[in-house]
Amino acid sequence: MKVKLIPLALVTALAAQAQAGTVTSDGADIIIKTKGGFEAKTADGDYEFKIGGRIQLDYNSYDGVINKEEGETGSDLFLRRGRIEMKGKVKDWAYEASYNLTDSGSIDQLNTTYLGWGKTALLTFGQQKENIGLEDTGSSKWTTAMERSLPASAFDTGNTVGVKFHGATDFITYNLGVFKSAIDADDNSLDT
Repeated sequence: MKVKLIPLALVTALAAQAQAGTVTSDGADIIIKTKGGFEAKTADGDYEFKIGGRIQLDYNSYDGVINKEEGETGSDLFLRRGRIEMKGKVKDWAYEASYNLTDSGSIDQLNTTYLGWGKTALLTFGQQKENIGLEDTGSSKWTTAMERSLPASAFDTGNTVGVKFHGATDFITYNLGVFKSAIDADDNSLDT
């Protein structure tokens, strides 16, 4: 009985392996991935598209002197962060768009980046992060605590509209830019 199952398992494994990977066609081959969102890109890397997002919930439970009435609990569940994200690339140009689902909703990022000079010299136009400090270089998906540190939050400018020349090597990261208020803001002043 065991001898008959080995060839069946081998054929099943080979069939499963043959179905994964690249979809071939007469045009450019397309590679599709679904880990961390839906991603499709051409085998030559000239075109990419990725859609994803995140939902982070927060639950508070406390019972003490801050409650309004006797016996009332302070428990609540709310959406901490919720975003829909879309990223992609068309030859030497990359684009990124993300929308916040919390509160009344807002545009988080909406920008285009020129990639033609390599990773050491990128030029980004649109609403983007002003990277002030190391904590701004990481996503909220990967923070250790629920919030960033107080000094980082106190001086954080958020995402604003501007032009940024930036890049990185193994030894250095730099950002130079001119920015104004965010797309959703009512302020029309120019802050640099």
